[in-house]
Amino acid sequence: MRRRSFLLWAPLTALAAEFPSAPVKLIHAYPGGLVDNGARALATPLSVRWHQPVVVEPRPGANELLASEAVARSAKDGSTLLVATKTVMANNLFLFDKLRFDPWKELVPIRELFRIQFALVVRAELPVTSLTDFVALMKKEGARHNYGSSGTGGPLHLAMEGFRRRAGFEIEHVPYKTIAQVAQDLLGGHVDAVFISAPFALPFVQSGKLKMLAVTGPERLRIAPKVPTFAESGYPGTDDSTSVGLLARHGTPAPVLASIGRDAAAVLRSDEFRQTFLAPNGLEASDADAAQYAASLQARRGTVQQLFKQLGIQPQ
Repeated sequence: MRRRSFLLWAPLTALAAEFPSAPVKLIHAYPGGLVDNGARALATPLSVRWHQPVVVEPRPGANELLASEAVARSAKDGSTLLVATKTVMANNLFLFDKLRFDPWKELVPIRELFRIQFALVVRAELPVTSLTDFVALMKKEGARHNYGSSGTGGPLHLAMEGFRRRAGFEIEHVPYKTIAQVAQDLLGGHVDAVFISAPFALPFVQSGKLKMLAVTGPERLRIAPKVPTFAESGYPGTDDSTSVGLLARHGTPAPVLASIGRDAAAVLRSDEFRQTFLAPNGLEASDADAAQYAASLQARRGTVQQLFKQLGIQPQ
């Protein structure tokens, strides 16, 4: 029996030991943002560990659908990986009437990388200085104002929709293809507000080009200690955030997935990754392994389905 088990597992073990035998791609949907920076911070030490180039390839658009489909159509060898938010495995299931692939059949979670808390950011000229001011203004003249997001049904859209419903005001939604486009129009005065990652917006806030009114989560961010939380501002329960994780094509051999997961975890725990990416952005590495990450994605799937019904979001 022992000899038979060895013969069965030996080829797989050898396959994991040989990974990767060619350059590896990390595909994501958010060029120029926190996901892009995180992917690049991960790629450099992985390339050293794997003795192969690790190339970051942004494929923006369609709520991460283009990026995730590219991985779902890739070889089952771990050479093409996906860096994605929970949108891929949850939101898109209820946003698109007919997906060209089933993410739960074509993709497999490897591990969660880090979580991102959001902030409500407004253009500098908007006559508000606090979250209370913003809500009051929107209740008075919300129909004259708008907010941007990186796509209908995406995490930024759901964050604002959830908050405006709790606060009881109206505001027009303007969807964009990328976060960079949202930021550009926010800075240009064409968009009044946006829920966005605090680290992404902070340089513009510090230069006076934008105003950050509140941050989600249970406590203030270390990188923005003067910005109150939504709870401090009178809106507890506004804990909108997203997580960024690593996924591969379903069917990739388990030893290869395990090897990628171990190496990614080692990078996340390293001083280099903490100093170059996590600490400057006020982030923490996630401890969630493949099973825990998959469970959180499943939980998000149920939450999003209910939220879409409440918001009246219909499949496109």
